[in-house]
Amino acid sequence: MSDTGSGGIELISVHTPKCGGISLLSALKGTYGRGLFQDYQDFPASPTARMHLDPDGFLQDALASGYPWLAGKQAVHGHFWLRKYDRLTNAARITFLRHPVDRIISLYFYWRSVQDPDHPMVRYIAQHQPDIAAFANMEWIRADLTRRFFRNVTPADFDFIGFHEEMGEGISRLSRLLGRDLAMPVQNINDFPAYADEVARIKGDPALMARLEAAAAEEMRFYSAARERFC
Repeated sequence: MSDTGSGGIELISVHTPKCGGISLLSALKGTYGRGLFQDYQDFPASPTARMHLDPDGFLQDALASGYPWLAGKQAVHGHFWLRKYDRLTNAARITFLRHPVDRIISLYFYWRSVQDPDHPMVRYIAQHQPDIAAFANMEWIRADLTRRFFRNVTPADFDFIGFHEEMGEGISRLSRLLGRDLAMPVQNINDFPAYADEVARIKGDPALMARLEAAAAEEMRFYSAARERFC
């Protein structure tokens, strides 16, 4: 596909939830300023997103649009299916990942603290009160990235993948790739009460950790392939 409509875009950055995306957004805003477009309209983590209800129609319309919202921009960052921007062939594609078990733990306490009664995940957790093992085994969580943000995508489709566990080193690598001096961002800390204690309790339970690792197997394959390619 040819690069049409938004030839000034040099960076396509997928913000995967609970992987340091807010910190990366801060760094990109400091570098690109008004040249950064924040694309949070689609949100693949929502069960009602059009990319799930009608993925072919969503992709067809996105690719045919010419991306008018990117006019005058140099970079785009946000929650979106990477394939949405397939026509921008000259842009570097990047994301940050997190170890899948650590990400599941973070997501669990995040959703327990969100105050949004209209969100389907918030309603589900309030009604069913799943423990973390049950939460991890939900299909929506087991394949949150591989079947949503990265549907029909592999690590080879990216020019850069950084890792939450090594955020500073990742920002340095990304700066070299872009030829821009990205400032080291502040970390976004989970604000669930006693979060650190809860994480320590979970990681101190070998049987529970084994269940979480089994639930995360699909995401782990993507993560391992990314580490092999980009570390």
